[in-house]
Amino acid sequence: MFSSFIYMHSLTVHNVLNTPIKSEVMFGKLSQEELAKANKTTEFDRKIINQLKGVKQNLRDRVALAIQKEMPDADDKMVASTSNRIIEKTIVISNEYLKWWELLIAIGLGLVGYYVPVWILMFQKKIRAMEMQNEVEQFHTIISMLSEIERVSVETILEWMERFSSVFKEPLQKCLLHYDSGPEDSLEQLKEDVPFIPFVRTIERLQVAVEKIPINEAFDDLETDRAFNFEQRKQDYEKIIDTKKEWGQMLGFAPMYALVFLYLVFPLVYMSIEQMGSYYE
Repeated sequence: MFSSFIYMHSLTVHNVLNTPIKSEVMFGKLSQEELAKANKTTEFDRKIINQLKGVKQNLRDRVALAIQKEMPDADDKMVASTSNRIIEKTIVISNEYLKWWELLIAIGLGLVGYYVPVWILMFQKKIRAMEMQNEVEQFHTIISMLSEIERVSVETILEWMERFSSVFKEPLQKCLLHYDSGPEDSLEQLKEDVPFIPFVRTIERLQVAVEKIPINEAFDDLETDRAFNFEQRKQDYEKIIDTKKEWGQMLGFAPMYALVFLYLVFPLVYMSIEQMGSYYE
């Protein structure tokens, strides 16, 4: 961005010095004769500007003297119009330097660009957390159905969870591959691989159901948890909807606010300040 500002300033100076002068009332492309005349005028202006480079005091008089020296036959009207044109170019060139606010803009946009990947990751993390929560609730639905089957095992539940899983598919596959070598160790490793608290609580219940108590007793409060999670998600969705509604109202009324402030408030304040200044004078 900093380089773009420097390039735009240099490009503007180059265009002022080298672009052929074209009449504002003329449309289309210049003819060969008109183009040659415009190039000659531009070359003359560039010569005068280079001669008076760095001059700030009595600029208009110095420009007029330089024009009369280069064009002895020019009348006063032509000298005045040529002087105005050259002075306008000189003012444009003198204003083409790197401003302090351009440096601040470049630094600000650089910081924004630096943190954009972090913000994207934070957004992806939030979306992934929602996906993981939805999948855990799907697991609870599967477990609530399978726990009613007699002699269902933890391994069978893990197999069904792996079939319907998308986010936790790889850790569940790894757990099933090592399940025969030791259920406790494989479930413990699964908790370490996926440190998502709702998922870890579900795995802890499965650990308890491996040898100590039946599966339906390990998940006896599953319906209560599902009802609580449902209400919590309902509240979260309502908050999201309210936030979208507020943003929609703000964006919807933005044109009206802009119309009121730009065409009514700001001109009124500006005219008041101008009139106050005239009163003080």
